[in-house]
Amino acid sequence: MVFNPVGGEIAVSRRIPAANERERLRTMLLDAAIGDEGWLARTAAAGANDDELLDEMEELRAAVAEWPNRTAVPGLLYREPDAVSRSLRDLTYEGMTAILVDDGPTLTAAQTYAETHFPDLVPLIARYGGAEPLLDRIEDDLAQALAHRVAVRGGGALTFDSITALTAVDVDFGSAPGTGRRNPLDINLAAADEIARQIRLRDIGGLIVIDFIRMRDRADRDRLIETMAAAVEHDRLPVQVMGMTRAGLVEVLRPRGRVGLRTLMERTCPVCVGTGGVPAPAAAALEALRRVMASGRPGGRPVIAVAPDVAQAFAEVAAAPLAEAGQRIGGAIAIETDDALPPGAFEIRSSA
Repeated sequence: MVFNPVGGEIAVSRRIPAANERERLRTMLLDAAIGDEGWLARTAAAGANDDELLDEMEELRAAVAEWPNRTAVPGLLYREPDAVSRSLRDLTYEGMTAILVDDGPTLTAAQTYAETHFPDLVPLIARYGGAEPLLDRIEDDLAQALAHRVAVRGGGALTFDSITALTAVDVDFGSAPGTGRRNPLDINLAAADEIARQIRLRDIGGLIVIDFIRMRDRADRDRLIETMAAAVEHDRLPVQVMGMTRAGLVEVLRPRGRVGLRTLMERTCPVCVGTGGVPAPAAAALEALRRVMASGRPGGRPVIAVAPDVAQAFAEVAAAPLAEAGQRIGGAIAIETDDALPPGAFEIRSSA
């Protein structure tokens, strides 16, 4: 909840996809608000019962009432908690079995925060005592969460592709021996569980379109939708499985949360600039020649510095266009190989 003591406005997060849930929350807030209070139900309020919401409202009212007694004017009214507290507040969900901490002071801080705000989490917080470093245990999961292609236990594989509008997930038989002879339903059911897990790990939001392996039996398709819906119930955000389209695609809608894992861990490729591809050597060679001819002779003999793969193209398929371009501008064009340039790249230079 977000509390504005003198705001007067009652609102519900637009990231809650279900209209009936937004209406329920709005009605509850209208009934519970006192005087000119303003309240906003955040995305995490979806699914919370009235008692949980009312308890938080009272907690926030009490905190505001204490401000005059403990804060000088002007003064800081609120500060976001530290990373450990934010993790307990934002990343925990029903069904978690353990929260492991490998540092003594951090363990104490986590337990103290949970005792005050989330008592149900206290039994789950424990000191990690394994010989292997804690982060080493999740390296494989982290690598999978950043991978373009992910194997599914028991056979099958997932391929993730994202664009601005949606994330597409393709399910196939994978390369494990014999998977092509397996029942598609078995692979699809295993894939549904792994997709739900990957969505949580990657923190993917918005529209997710899944292309499962085709199945003819209507009962099998219904079972797959039920499995997918059950798999996303463990998500901390309210996820909707919209069903299967006439084209056989399963649509899933998940609220957009914080910045996704890929954005946090990776940067845009400077070679392909996020497109996932670089110019073919021959295409780059012809584009370089086009630019030279468009600009004429740039103050001297034209020189094109090129990556090794583009130099190879000039020596083979682009050799004739290179000679023709030189004739058109009235002078030979020099090609210099620059090993520092990335694949498919070139620079137009000139020599006196």
